[in-house]
Amino acid sequence: MLRLIISSALLIPICFAAGVTIEPIPATQEQLNSQNLEELKSASVKIDGEGTQFNINYSAPSTIDLYILFMEKDGTFNPRNILFAELPQGEQETIIPISDTGGWSRGNNNYKLHFLTDKDSVPEVSKVELSGNLSIADGIKQFFAPEPFTPSSYHRLNGYKLFGYSATFVLLILTLIGSLIFIKNRKVQILIFLGMIFISNARFSIDSLRYTYTHLTANTYASAGSAYEIAEYLHKNDIENIALCSDGNSYFKTVLSYALYPAKIKDESENILVHSAFNWSFENDVIRCGETEANAIKLNGFPDGSVLFSL
Repeated sequence: MLRLIISSALLIPICFAAGVTIEPIPATQEQLNSQNLEELKSASVKIDGEGTQFNINYSAPSTIDLYILFMEKDGTFNPRNILFAELPQGEQETIIPISDTGGWSRGNNNYKLHFLTDKDSVPEVSKVELSGNLSIADGIKQFFAPEPFTPSSYHRLNGYKLFGYSATFVLLILTLIGSLIFIKNRKVQILIFLGMIFISNARFSIDSLRYTYTHLTANTYASAGSAYEIAEYLHKNDIENIALCSDGNSYFKTVLSYALYPAKIKDESENILVHSAFNWSFENDVIRCGETEANAIKLNGFPDGSVLFSL
């Protein structure tokens, strides 16, 4: 059993490694879907309070996958704010900073921590607590936390934060204060207004360029991945239909269906496309994916990891 002894006052005769700082990263949907819960043990901890970092003491014979959820008062959470950290094996005293991430806000916050480990592992967590005060550096770093977004989906933007507050709100307040200070100097007021607009647009441009660079270098097309390249390949090779084996959401299937026309995606076909499937294999000329298990020939692979087979 995964034992969680949550007590900062508990005295344990363990010599911990001195303060290992582990920077968490945003958890991707692919990463969340790939967790094979049947092969893992899990335990969860709810914690609320003020602080900029988690202090976690534990002893584990193997690594622990830690997921941090920023909870709302109604018990919901934004999956785009989930953080992931891999805790190393051994007797450890770790620090997980969270104040420079997009999900963190000032004041009292509610969190849920999920610890995942191998079934054969028996870790012991002796301390989970919040601590720390916000530094100027972390407050500014939060403003530059990458914004996950899908082009043309304005409603999916989380928005930036600065020192734990909405960056839009902070910039608005600064603009109003500056305008009041220079109320008699209209030119300065205009410069302040234009300056704040420039800062806001320039910040988003950084993420837009990062996103563009990522997909240009990977030869993929935004969230559509290699859908259009796959469609082009099928059209050139006169493939009229395919089956799709995927653990992803319906977005890719919708885009691919549009790009494939007049070819179609069917439940059964002599060709199968594997896309974002986590429990699949191709060994000894046999493809296993979902309910499909058959002899197959690999036709082509694509930049987003999709693979096309002929059965």
